[in-house]
Amino acid sequence: MKKAFLAAAVAAFALGAAQAVTVSWTPASGNQTNNIGAFDPTETITLSVTYNISATPDTTGSGGNLFSVAWGANAASDITNNSMVLRNIDGNQGANLVINAANATGETSGYVRNPVSGAFATGEHTLTIVLDLEGKTATVTLDGAETSSSLTFPTNALSFGDDLVLRTHNQTWGSVTNVEVAYSVPEPTALALLALGVVGLALRRRAA
Repeated sequence: MKKAFLAAAVAAFALGAAQAVTVSWTPASGNQTNNIGAFDPTETITLSVTYNISATPDTTGSGGNLFSVAWGANAASDITNNSMVLRNIDGNQGANLVINAANATGETSGYVRNPVSGAFATGEHTLTIVLDLEGKTATVTLDGAETSSSLTFPTNALSFGDDLVLRTHNQTWGSVTNVEVAYSVPEPTALALLALGVVGLALRRRAA
C-alpha cells in the first residue's frame, strides 16, 4: 500500500507541477504582430481580446479585419490560409469569426463564417475564445455573456507544428486595446520520468 501511495504521490506531483501562464499584450496603434510561440496540441489556449468600436464598420476585405490568430509556416506574414479572423464580412452579416484553412480539398469550406452577434456594436467589448487545439473546436463568449457559441475548424486546420501568431489590424472604426493569452506550461517529460525512476529505484532497494 505504501509503495502504491508513494508512486501515486510522485505522479500527482509531476502533473501538479504544470503551471498556468497568462501573457498580456497591449498593441500599439496600427497593425501589430506578436509571435507567442509553439504549443502542444493537447493544450487549451484561452484568448481574451479587448477592443473598442468607435463607428459602424463600413469596410470589408482586409479593411474589415480587426484581429487574427494565425498558425503554420507562414503565420507571421500570411492570414489568408491558416488563420481565424474577427472581421466585418458585409453590411448584412456584420462581425464574423472567419476560419481560413489552406488546401481545403474535400472540406465543406476552407472559409468558414461564424457570426458573432453584437461584436461590432459601438463601445468596448471583450471577446473570449477558448481554443481546443486537439479537438479543433472553440468556444466563443462576448462580454462575459452567459450564452456562448461554439465553432468547429476544418479537419485540415489547427496543425500546430509551428508558432501561433496574434495580429491586430486596427482600423479607423475600431482598435484592439489589450490581448491576454492563458495556457499551461507542463514540466518537461524527462523530469517526470526521472522522478518516477528514482522512486522505483528506492522501492526496489527497500524490497531487497
